[in-house]
Amino acid sequence: MINPAILNFLVGIFATLGTVAVGYLTFRGTKIKTKADSRVAEIDRANEQLIALTQERTKLLERSNEIIESQANQIEKSNHIIEAQSEQLKIYKKQTALFQEQIAHLEKTIKEVTKERDELSHVLKKAKQERGV
Repeated sequence: MINPAILNFLVGIFATLGTVAVGYLTFRGTKIKTKADSRVAEIDRANEQLIALTQERTKLLERSNEIIESQANQIEKSNHIIEAQSEQLKIYKKQTALFQEQIAHLEKTIKEVTKERDELSHVLKKAKQERGV
């Protein structure tokens, strides 16, 4: 049979070894947990930064869309102005053509009136000459 003193001694040694092992494993576990917590905190910070960057990008995209929409509206307004100016130009061209017709008609009338005046002047001279004779 095993001597009780040796048995107590061995139990004490194994208990001490067990306590040391548990302490070491607890220390290692705590160290690993601390490292894991640190990594989780880093991931959380990175996620927060990613969320902030995504929100900023979304705001920039929204602003960009507003600018593009504004430019599209300005282009549409410009197109309406160009269409209106084109219509005004067509009207101006028609008016110009009418004025040219009126000028041609007036020039023709002036020539006719001048011809009639010259004829009347000639007839009047003849009449004066016949009276005077």
